[in-house]
Amino acid sequence: MTREIQVAQVNQALAVQDVDRITTWWPRLLKLPLKDQAERDDLAANVAAISRPADTTKLLARVAALLTPYYTGDVPGGVRMIDAEDWADALGEFPEWAIVKACRWWKSDMNDNRRKKPLEGDIVARIKFEMGAVKVAEWAIARFDRGVRPAPPPQHRDAVSPENMEQRRKFAESIISSSFPSMRNER
Repeated sequence: MTREIQVAQVNQALAVQDVDRITTWWPRLLKLPLKDQAERDDLAANVAAISRPADTTKLLARVAALLTPYYTGDVPGGVRMIDAEDWADALGEFPEWAIVKACRWWKSDMNDNRRKKPLEGDIVARIKFEMGAVKVAEWAIARFDRGVRPAPPPQHRDAVSPENMEQRRKFAESIISSSFPSMRNER
């Protein structure tokens, strides 16, 4: 997947569907540690690629599209510029795909507050939610760097032979007779 990102998306922002495809398996990292350095490096490269901050022009265009349905009356151009700077400052560290997902969510029927004009913090909160898989991946990388590795597979045990079973029975009887002397006479 990393090679695909490097070839197809060198200086372009990743599309939402590309990020969804890349991160689909990342929730499993909560349970299973990374197996080796190559898997860790591949994951780190993917995290870096999808965490690249959005281009400011595209970010502000997305914010303008988000805010267009909300009537604001006659607002002086200078005030709109200050508002745009505030949005750029609040969202500037986040990748374009996460901003797109957050803005689409705000306007969707899944958001009960969609009829209200969003503030920067509303969208930032949703962006952080959308980037949950990235946080999981960063945590998995840090866990690998601390030395956590998958447990080795369990060793295969041979079937118990009749001779081995007799040894086990005698051992169990000796434990029982030494621990529970009253049980010796009951047999």
